[in-house]
Amino acid sequence: MDSGTREIYIDLVVLAAYAKSSSPIPRISYAHFSDILARINYKVLALRSFTSVKSSNTFDTFCQLSMQTFMISFWHTPCIQHELFYRLKGHFTASITHELQNEEVDNNMILWSLFIASCSIFRELDGPWFRSTTLGLVISLGVNSWVALHTLLNRFPWISFFHEKMARKLWAAINTWGKISEVVPSILSLQHEV
Repeated sequence: MDSGTREIYIDLVVLAAYAKSSSPIPRISYAHFSDILARINYKVLALRSFTSVKSSNTFDTFCQLSMQTFMISFWHTPCIQHELFYRLKGHFTASITHELQNEEVDNNMILWSLFIASCSIFRELDGPWFRSTTLGLVISLGVNSWVALHTLLNRFPWISFFHEKMARKLWAAINTWGKISEVVPSILSLQHEV
């Protein structure tokens, strides 16, 4: 990850950790929180705009697109029908598809990115690419319960207040697509036998 991308990722990790914290640190106002989001969003867009065609399919591109989808998840009514979102979805889909071929990329991060995208740019969860990619990752990573998934998601920037409802909806959909509670344990037992 290049230094600019890493700096913003760290900003998101700190923001999420602060939002999750139960320690007696002073709470910030909604206006201050919105200001922090705007500043981080500006940094993300300074690295890569929604309409950027620099699609070199690098890990940095994947990270930048994931951070854009994370920032969009805070918008209360994203205009997901807007042309910019279609472009972002296209870039995001191409980047994920490319990174799934890269053995050096952490598939947990890709799964986190897909769950974040479900809260922002992929509100229609039954799209064939989204469905097969998400289900395939859940199965290959051996995620067989909401608790296991929630633990995985919390290793990355994740704020339950904003992301939990849609993530639970996606998890329920995944379970209807693949009967995860039955599929994952049987696949894992086959892997141990080999």
